[in-house]
Amino acid sequence: MGVDIIEAGFPISSQGDFDSVAAIAAEISRSTVCGLARSTIKDVDRAGEAVKHAARPRIHIFCATSKIHREHKLRKGKEEIIRISVESIKQAAPIYE
Repeated sequence: MGVDIIEAGFPISSQGDFDSVAAIAAEISRSTVCGLARSTIKDVDRAGEAVKHAARPRIHIFCATSKIHREHKLRKGKEEIIRISVESIKQAAPIYE
């Protein structure tokens, strides 16, 4: 189809999502296959495991950054959110080597 990137699922959310992402990653060779992850060690590890056999793997890391999310959901300040985000990116970086 000529799709550049396929965000195949959210591997930490269920075994089914993990299996689906891993199967797509193993099959697709012309597109980048991406697994979605929150900025947590477990999420990034699980997404990396799911896309490790992709010809062109990617982890899509997200972090809630709005004031409402920071204060009420995450209960963290801006600096802590930035630190967590940077750590998650560093954790995911080896998948691209």
